[in-house]
Amino acid sequence: MRRIQFLELHEQPWFPATLRNEITDALQCGVEVLKAYAPMCDLLQRALDATQSRFIVDLCSGAGGPWLDLSQKLRRDAGAYHIWLTDKFPNLVTLKNLKAVSANSIEFYTNSVDAINVPGELHGFRTIFAAFHHFPPGQARAILQNAVDAGQGIAVFEITSRTVSALGMMF
Repeated sequence: MRRIQFLELHEQPWFPATLRNEITDALQCGVEVLKAYAPMCDLLQRALDATQSRFIVDLCSGAGGPWLDLSQKLRRDAGAYHIWLTDKFPNLVTLKNLKAVSANSIEFYTNSVDAINVPGELHGFRTIFAAFHHFPPGQARAILQNAVDAGQGIAVFEITSRTVSALGMMF
């Protein structure tokens, strides 16, 4: 089946920031309630162990994704992980609250971060939760290539599907 690329209005630069933040907050609520990414914790832990990375750079974080839950579940045997949340349009109010609720174990990058061209100072294993579907194939390859070029591991986790029932659930 040929991939269909939908236009996601809240990802457009002209979309009002206030509405964008409301959308990311609503999506965040769903992630927290459903704990849909909790089963990925063991897989992520194995990837972090294999790469010996203590730094995590989450791309397209929105309002924080599954990180509050995951940060508490990841093994902390040799010191804490340093988790950085990034986004092209960071939801700063929500991210500040998340940092406080996490007892400062989760940080956020205040500047806009393009997942295709991650700033050099953001070193660490990269993750993308529920956002890879936003990118057409060429941009998706560029995201992966940017991680390779930077010598950083990357894990992409998607629970979304492009079916009529999944689209209906969003509304």
